[in-house]
Amino acid sequence: TASGPFIVGSTTDPSGEPEPWWTNAGSDYDAYVLTSGYSTVAYTQDKEFVYNMTTLKNEPKVDENDDGSKTWTFTINDNLVWSNGDKLTAKDYVFALLFWTSPAMTELEVTDNTFSTAYQLKGWEDYSTGKAKEFSGVKLLSDTEFSVTVDASELPYYFEMTLVNFSPSYMKGWVPEDVTIDSGDNGAYFSDNFTSEHIAETVEAFRWNPTVFSGPYVIKNFDKGNLQYTLEKNDKFAGDHTGQTAQIETIILRKVEQETMMDELRTGAVNMLSEVADGDLIIEGLDMVESGDFGAVDYPRNGYGYIHFVADHGPTQFAEVRQALAYLLDRNEFAKTFTQGYGSVVHGAYGLAMKEYQVNKGQLDKLNQYSYSLDEAIKVLEAGG
Repeated sequence: TASGPFIVGSTTDPSGEPEPWWTNAGSDYDAYVLTSGYSTVAYTQDKEFVYNMTTLKNEPKVDENDDGSKTWTFTINDNLVWSNGDKLTAKDYVFALLFWTSPAMTELEVTDNTFSTAYQLKGWEDYSTGKAKEFSGVKLLSDTEFSVTVDASELPYYFEMTLVNFSPSYMKGWVPEDVTIDSGDNGAYFSDNFTSEHIAETVEAFRWNPTVFSGPYVIKNFDKGNLQYTLEKNDKFAGDHTGQTAQIETIILRKVEQETMMDELRTGAVNMLSEVADGDLIIEGLDMVESGDFGAVDYPRNGYGYIHFVADHGPTQFAEVRQALAYLLDRNEFAKTFTQGYGSVVHGAYGLAMKEYQVNKGQLDKLNQYSYSLDEAIKVLEAGG
């Protein structure tokens, strides 16, 4: 129903921290996605990357520089606002790039200070490590204009548009009011009072209690006891790249237990279960669909399960140990048992729709598949001494 509340069940435990730059669960990230908007680049349902013309006034100006780098100059629409009515400007994009990649935020234990693809930008290493005050690849040009320069070492790149996909962050929420941004020939930079000590209290408060958002929804509250987010429609959201705005007034993201979640769906305690990967649950859900009262959407998902080897010390520094462990795991049987035929084994971090895979998939048959064999495991260990 469009009037809501619409209850979505997830098996992951939400922490109440929607921002993903430290760490959060899948349900936290769902809340982040639903409350974030106005990216410079969008990914369409036709699996294409396009410039987000709800965000942008026109397609960016792209200049090839003498050193092999490329500069994108973005002009954002001047009618965009945050959920509290504050005007959204180019400074919000520049702030996001400076803020999340800064040494100060590393000191505050941000675990992913690459901020999506910011590491591709010129000057990122010097800025993020504190060698330079300015981020040379980022410039604030006006209230509606900013530019980013992709370093020559990162070009050419097949999905070039993804290198300049950025979203805004709410500066007034994350840092004290006396912190400012300026920009010059050497790039954009914070005022000297932007230190981890000065911003720590403000960052921690907004991290756990964000109140201003750019997406189709706002977080009304997080119920720690019931492990659920309540999201309400953001009437000030201008739309996604197609102009689509929220149609459901209230969404509740709630923790469900895997053992009982199908019963909760059946009884109406939840309206939707997302990202069901367990084969037995898929079969149970499809049986419910056959009853005519439920619907299902299936889609290809690169949801890898894998064993990660530390290859520079300890027993797994030896290739023979890694090979023996590979022989001792029957990957095909494991995948069949878990997914009941709704998943498949792959041999690396690739997607089945990638052109590179489609061209070379015949070569994969020539790889050692490490079929289950105790004898082979013993043999390679003995060969390795």
